[in-house]
Amino acid sequence: MASILVVRDPDPERRRRTAAAARAILHEEPGFEGGSIERGPVTAVWAAGPNTPIDLHQDARRDTLLLGEFLGPSGPDRVTAADYAATRDSRSGIPEPCDGYHVAVCLTEAGALTVAADLLGIFPVYHTMVGEALLVASSPGLLRAHPAFRNGIDPLGIAGLLLCNSLLGGFTIQRGVRRLAAGHALVAAAGRPPSEHRHYAIPTDRASHDVPIAECAERLHAALRDACRRHVAPGVPHTLLLSGGLDSRLLAGILRDQAQSITALTRGLRTDIEYRCARKVAVRLGLPHRLMPDEPGTYDTFSRGIQRDGLVASPGGGGSNLVAALRALGPRMLSGHGMDGVLGPIYLQWVYSDKDRSVGFDNYFRHLNAYGIRVEVLRRLLRRDVFGDSLDEALDLLRETFQNLGGAEMERAWRFNLHHRQRFFTGAATNRHARGAWPVLPFMDRQVLAATGGMPLVVLADRSLEQLLLRRFHPELARLPLDRNTLDTTPLAPDLRGLLEDLGSRVLRRVRRLLRLGPRQRLYYYRTFNFNGPQWRGIREGAEPKREAAYALFDRAGFDALLPPPDRPWSGGDGIVDVAGAKTLLGLVAWLDQG
Repeated sequence: MASILVVRDPDPERRRRTAAAARAILHEEPGFEGGSIERGPVTAVWAAGPNTPIDLHQDARRDTLLLGEFLGPSGPDRVTAADYAATRDSRSGIPEPCDGYHVAVCLTEAGALTVAADLLGIFPVYHTMVGEALLVASSPGLLRAHPAFRNGIDPLGIAGLLLCNSLLGGFTIQRGVRRLAAGHALVAAAGRPPSEHRHYAIPTDRASHDVPIAECAERLHAALRDACRRHVAPGVPHTLLLSGGLDSRLLAGILRDQAQSITALTRGLRTDIEYRCARKVAVRLGLPHRLMPDEPGTYDTFSRGIQRDGLVASPGGGGSNLVAALRALGPRMLSGHGMDGVLGPIYLQWVYSDKDRSVGFDNYFRHLNAYGIRVEVLRRLLRRDVFGDSLDEALDLLRETFQNLGGAEMERAWRFNLHHRQRFFTGAATNRHARGAWPVLPFMDRQVLAATGGMPLVVLADRSLEQLLLRRFHPELARLPLDRNTLDTTPLAPDLRGLLEDLGSRVLRRVRRLLRLGPRQRLYYYRTFNFNGPQWRGIREGAEPKREAAYALFDRAGFDALLPPPDRPWSGGDGIVDVAGAKTLLGLVAWLDQG
């Protein structure tokens, strides 16, 4: 990932000290090289890995810095910094949105600045005012470079995070620090505080409401094919994270048809169900295929990641060998992370309750809150003298945010999921991967989003349309075993050979269940998420001496019940969904450790 800090401060000495401190932080990242620009009272300092696209344009009026991939609304040509500067609206100073994963910074001599990220705001942009100084950064850790910045907690931000397992309404866990909203640009006129201006909204219309589902599939597949052709530069080596699931194999099939230079990479062990499914896809498509065993994270890597990147959702385990592997394989990385959120979200039907056949926010919230900490538990956990009415404020903000995202309930659910869970939980993985190779995300494309938003969203629910794309356009891949994050790997469209191959697996699964042999350990996802497993137990042990700091914010008994000491196993329910709250509390311990 590229990291950047922009500081606008009328005090030149303070600005110089901030830039120097930022450079010291940025160069802690192995293999990163940096640069800086200065316009009047504004200085921008950045560092990026060797695979980060960088373009800087300077003229008499402004400096324009682009970090990442920028594509216009049509055609494969990349938008240059000079092109980007020319798209700025002369009245508002807001640039046209671009496809691709990126951040753009524009500075003027008078001290005006504009910062904008990709369509869905995956690339993080944080901003805060410190006295008369404005700070804008790609990570909260960089804000500490300013000598006047003081780290403090934001009760509303923490309450929102624990409630729904993502940041809410732009509030972060740090007092006075906001995360730029998806589809918005940050604009600060000379000498004025910043404001957020929308420059892109996920579209919804009725363009494909009067056609059969087969035609919907044709239109969506055509948009995805075109996006792959535009985003994936020919002749440039790309690494595809191939999981064995639906998203990555659909990408693999399209890219193979386009004769792109792709190497498949799968994480885990040869005995993992994910690897065995991915291997069959790679062999069928003739792709070079690498297996990369995971390197368990430690408390130190876990803590450093949170201090650098902040806490936007339940954190990962801090393993780092994927970055080195991606950097060695090639300059670009493809992944299906977040693709299901665009093409086939399971979250759409959360608005519906089959118990009383009702539709609405309350149904959606019950599912969403399962990934956080239940409201009744949060009321006991949050110390009243610290949080006051923050939980009720977060609940009101959550309802208001959801209601403002569209007219129909499924439309709201689709947009909310993209703006929150996909952006923060899934997007955090994309940001980590960018430290190795620059992410290429063809599904995060205006034409794909427009094609999807023009359909009756019910056809997307539970990945129905995405499954049809694979069966209709890539039948050879639909006949292969499919990873569903369960022991069931039945192909989407099994032939006789596939059914016979799967019969042995079915018998083995039944035997393992009868003998209680813990079959989920053959699932990479469950094994790496296992809060009682070796990796997470080591992180919990490292955090244990820091636990006392959390009691200043949380009820001691409630905190210990949700996050037991490492010598006591966690037993709170589902090892992926229900454990998310405990992992977020562990992340808060690591964040509080640095003060």
